[in-house]
Amino acid sequence: MEQADFTIGARVRLRGQNIGCARAGRPIFEGVTFTLTNGDIVTITGANGSGKTSLLRIIAGLLPMTDGQFIWDAENIPKRQNTAKSQQGAPLQKSRQQSISTICHFIAHQNAVKGQLQVRENLAFWANWFGAPMNIAKLDELLQRVGLLGQADILASDLSVGQAKRLALARLFIVPRALWLLDEPLAGLDEEGRQWLEEIARAHLAQGGLICVATHERLSLPSTILKLDSGTRDPHKRQRDHV
Repeated sequence: MEQADFTIGARVRLRGQNIGCARAGRPIFEGVTFTLTNGDIVTITGANGSGKTSLLRIIAGLLPMTDGQFIWDAENIPKRQNTAKSQQGAPLQKSRQQSISTICHFIAHQNAVKGQLQVRENLAFWANWFGAPMNIAKLDELLQRVGLLGQADILASDLSVGQAKRLALARLFIVPRALWLLDEPLAGLDEEGRQWLEEIARAHLAQGGLICVATHERLSLPSTILKLDSGTRDPHKRQRDHV
């Protein structure tokens, strides 16, 4: 998988304009508009079925949108992707998936952890997938960072729910990417794990990173709330929350 030539701390902005989504031909939401700039976090809330995960998948380029566009502005988006439809400040259409996917990490609600592999082997798999293979010392350094060094040699199937979530979140540190897309990242984490997640999120934002999180349990960080109300014509409501 291709790495992005991107440095955390660069000036970045992602704008979604009038995004629409349908499932099995039925509209889920429409007219969703938001902007993310350096140090911003957008929290997507809403009832089950309102499209929170779908919106994250659309941003990541994993799901088509029925309407709208994304505009990605960055100081150093890879030059090889500056086509007529993906140059800085232009709508990302056919090349949107390639452009955004190489500057974002998407951590889904399901952890994408292979239970038949050891914890270290899982991390090695993702390092290779991202085109950044690591030796054992580097892998163990990363496992230490997420609190799993003591579990490096056990099968991932033997991890607790919270430990498996930490292993999934470890992918955020394999290669630096500006945009973190997190789907229910607090699920399964104990109080210590929640504090750890908020610490790494705060550090990412301080470096100029961007975070878009879909959750029923909000992080204790100032964020813009994007509420999806299923079945309404204008589902997005924006407010600044200073929890």
